[in-house]
Amino acid sequence: MPVSWAPAPSRSGFSVSRVQASSRLAATEEETARELGFRDLGNGALLLAGTDRRLAIGHRVLFDVSDAFLLGRRKPTVALGARAFAALGAYALTRK
Repeated sequence: MPVSWAPAPSRSGFSVSRVQASSRLAATEEETARELGFRDLGNGALLLAGTDRRLAIGHRVLFDVSDAFLLGRRKPTVALGARAFAALGAYALTRK
């Protein structure tokens, strides 16, 4: 599996878990967590189905950076995970 594909299955699975157990994941409002889950699920589908993976990965990196910023003070562990996924996505963008 190429590096550029590595985040897609894990992010899609993570997105489904956000939708199913939305308020427990990051201890945020249930509506906000559900929106994040659907956003991530859509991005994962774009990544898996699209021809321009770099665009989808770029969106994913921006989403993860914004999640880390928004959740940083309330849930530092979740923010750390978001930063790790952003770094993985940024690395994938540098690969061919």
